[in-house]
Amino acid sequence: MKNYQLIFFALIALLILTSCTKESDSKETREQLPVTKNSQPIVLVPGTNGTANDFDDFIADVSKIYDYQPEILRLTVNEDDSIIHSDEPLKKNAYRPFIVIAFENATEDGTLEQSQRLKTALMSLEKKYSFKNFDAVGYSNGGLVLTHFLKHDANTTKIKLRRMVTLATPYNYLSMDENGKEKKVTPLPFHNELLTELLTDDDSIPQNISYLNITGDIDSDHGSDSVVPVNSALAGRLIYQDKIKSYKEQIFSGKQYSHSGIVNATASEKAVMSFLYGD
Repeated sequence: MKNYQLIFFALIALLILTSCTKESDSKETREQLPVTKNSQPIVLVPGTNGTANDFDDFIADVSKIYDYQPEILRLTVNEDDSIIHSDEPLKKNAYRPFIVIAFENATEDGTLEQSQRLKTALMSLEKKYSFKNFDAVGYSNGGLVLTHFLKHDANTTKIKLRRMVTLATPYNYLSMDENGKEKKVTPLPFHNELLTELLTDDDSIPQNISYLNITGDIDSDHGSDSVVPVNSALAGRLIYQDKIKSYKEQIFSGKQYSHSGIVNATASEKAVMSFLYGD
């Protein structure tokens, strides 16, 4: 009987030890975001037909990767400039909250108007929370919204953009013929009216910005992410390079970095967060 008891207690002890070891290993493999004095919010701008919930999976993923729970505020700006809040207000002194800003008019040809609605939301956030600076992530046409904002409205707002990441933003639209597969973005086969406009009066973009331009290349042939040509995204180089504090590019190759997949691919998620938390 005593032998059975000894075996039973030995098994219990082994299970406890194994459980502790697994928990310890789990903690050691979790990644940590660096502590930064820059505690401003991270504004997330969805693409065409996007909603305030479009970044839910991204936020959930990075929360799991880095083992923390950020505060989240989701907003939708209506065409009359009224703002719908989908969450409770942020707590006082919220550290690096995610703020998703979507638009009632989220059409493909409405990016200039959406940039004006973005200004409305940012001014509201500055007034309510006293934010002085912010970082931003724009997916697809959300990157165009941010660029229009920088060109037309950034110098008229108190809240200032510090760091920006775009994911698969089509600066030269979607035609492969107009963008080609040549790795030299200068010259492109054709500049459409959007890119031509964005290259006009580009001195209006504030200079004290750091920008990471991310796009996907699903066939590893400098083609496209299945929607946006690689060179259309990299045309951001023509707008920003040598005109702002820092401009960087990153191309992710493989099927998982398709236009719909790049926002929630682990490597691109880590690239976004690493850049936003950089020195």
